[in-house]
Amino acid sequence: MRHLAASSAGWRDPRARFDAVRFGIAAYGISPFDDVTGQGMGLRAVMTLQCAVSRDDAPSGRRWITAGYSDGVPLGARGAEVSIGRERCEVDRVELARTLVIAPDSIDDGTIVTVFGEPETGVPSAEDWAHWSGTIGDEIVTGVPARVARRHDHVRSSTPAS
Repeated sequence: MRHLAASSAGWRDPRARFDAVRFGIAAYGISPFDDVTGQGMGLRAVMTLQCAVSRDDAPSGRRWITAGYSDGVPLGARGAEVSIGRERCEVDRVELARTLVIAPDSIDDGTIVTVFGEPETGVPSAEDWAHWSGTIGDEIVTGVPARVARRHDHVRSSTPAS
């Protein structure tokens, strides 16, 4: 058994595939390349980071969300957005256990917020967060600590079973 390639070489260089390829980051739906996104490669994001809205002491026109940098929300991202319902909301600042976003006053406490997920649904992707943070998608998905609750859904397929 011969193995040489990981996601990038396995995808672009058939000569490097030998008997096996270890698809690492591509298995998360994230591109290993700088010139194309996972979605552009036909990959599908398999990880979503969600939390909820909390009004706590947020000023008018802003809402706290219940995830911060200790939960995997990257600190120092420029131009970052989250999705609340079907609306993209700009991140104002990230703190240890919460994040302040610019959002309408009409958004209720407990409303689900998607920090990153499947871009084809209109939410920011891990690759978007990587761009906003000046890093790579690998760091975004591996930055969510083990203490953050996990929910495992069944694998979805766009191809019907025969």
